[in-house]
Amino acid sequence: MSSACDLGGGSDEPAFPTGAPVHLVDTNVGPSRPLPSGGTIELFFDRLLLPSTLTRQTFVLADLAGNGATPLVLYDPVARAVTLVPVAPLDPCQSYRVYFVQPGDAADTNGLRAIDGAPLAPSTPEFLEFPVQGTCAVGGDAGSDAGLTPPGTPTTLPAIDFCSEVLPVLRGACATCHGGAAPPAGLALSDDRAILATAINRVAQGANQGPRAVAQPPTSHFGLDMPIIDRGSGQDTGAPGDSWLVYKLLLTVPPSTPLAHNLHSRPWKPLADGERATLAQYVTGLGMPYPPYPALSLDELETLSFWIAQGAPLAACTGG
Repeated sequence: MSSACDLGGGSDEPAFPTGAPVHLVDTNVGPSRPLPSGGTIELFFDRLLLPSTLTRQTFVLADLAGNGATPLVLYDPVARAVTLVPVAPLDPCQSYRVYFVQPGDAADTNGLRAIDGAPLAPSTPEFLEFPVQGTCAVGGDAGSDAGLTPPGTPTTLPAIDFCSEVLPVLRGACATCHGGAAPPAGLALSDDRAILATAINRVAQGANQGPRAVAQPPTSHFGLDMPIIDRGSGQDTGAPGDSWLVYKLLLTVPPSTPLAHNLHSRPWKPLADGERATLAQYVTGLGMPYPPYPALSLDELETLSFWIAQGAPLAACTGG
């Protein structure tokens, strides 16, 4: 692989046309799909989302009386899934709402947007309402969970082992080129020490477009100064949606990949041609892995995404 595949230009990020609006296409909760006590809320969209807009100010979680329940907001760009993790467990037998905040206008940097700035579709409901599963006391009699429809997707993120699950993927797909003493773009993915030194929280060259001719809010741009792997400030919560490597890998997934539920049971479908073209405009250079190496499978992509989400933990692995 030539080093050019990972390099970006030194000019201002160009302005691309805004594409189709974002649609909410699936959820694991709803009026007849209660959230298990202690569970997490999962929202699935049809477009890649602008990471900087994925905040608790965009997804407002509250009970029906308007009392806020602050969530941690996680984003998986592989499944285009937003996961809301309540900081404190929600009260059983109560109903809650997730409100979707829309940008006020084209210049508003608040509210949910796609990577090219497109807002939520106008047809999107103002909120999603759902009950929380639990044993309830009704008229002095104990109720039960009988008859409640279980959520359709998992409510916990799987723990991923670096040595047995992550490193074999990186070595098989990336390390042939991104290894050795002089890897392309200085990025080495062959072992834990190389990944820590060259990828973890290191800004990708293609994401660093240099100073702008006209000052603009950084939150309005996709990918600006995006790390190759965003571990965050600690080692317990990372950001796959703010990790350049994930998007480089997504670019190579064949459009013929069928609709599927992957290993982690999240609904997934390949990027539409227009969405792939949009991503390619922002993520400079070629997708990875570079041919003749095959694209990663859905399971491998999600494995890397979940690993980054748990803080991209590293370990010295035996066996090479």
